[in-house]
This record gives sequence, structure tokens and C-alpha cells, in this order.
Amino acid sequence: MKKLTSSLIYLSLLVPGAAMAFHEGKAHNEAHRGAAEVRPESAPQSLVNSIQQIANVLIFVVGAVAVLVLIIGGLTYVTSAGDPARIKRAKDTILYGVVGVVVAILAYAIIGFVTSNIK
Repeated sequence: MKKLTSSLIYLSLLVPGAAMAFHEGKAHNEAHRGAAEVRPESAPQSLVNSIQQIANVLIFVVGAVAVLVLIIGGLTYVTSAGDPARIKRAKDTILYGVVGVVVAILAYAIIGFVTSNIK
């Protein structure tokens, strides 16, 4: 359990760092374009892009946690040794993991649809 907790903490520290590195790299590329190519973004466009990036990172985290829940549920099911209470708990955990994956996919689709129609 300690290993799982430390892995989740490491993952939660890694994901925002990757998102910030991506954003800094994009800003670096835009700063080094020629003067004729630089087009100032309007405030609503940059706001929409920022919201989309934040949402993408959050959806990734939710999806990763849901997959971890699926794995934990599967391991619990395999190690239940026929105990009905542990089997029920494992099946519930797997169900919650599947629901989490579906919610993450639907959230990604909804956010993509909304932000593409705002631009």
C-alpha cells in the first residue's frame, strides 16, 4: 500500500510539471518566430486555450487514476480466494474504475466540442 501511495504522489507531481514544460516550450517557440509571423492572440482565444490545457491535464489525471483503480480491483479479485465479501468489493472497485474511464472520455469529448465551437 505504501508503494501505491508513493506512486500516486509521484504521478501527481509529474503530470503538472509536464503540462508546464509543454506550455513553456510553446511560449518559447512563439517568442522566436519572425516579427511578420507573430499574431497577437485575443484575450478570449488565450482564455479558451488555457482552459482547454488545464482541462486536458485534469482529464489525464482522472483517467490515470481510473486505470489504477481498475488494476487494484483486478488484483483484489484475483487475490480474493473465494471470499464473497472481497469478491463483491473487487467487483465494485472495477465498476467504479470503468465509470471513471467513461467519465474521463466523455469529459474530453465535451470539452473538445465546446472549445472548438467557441474559437
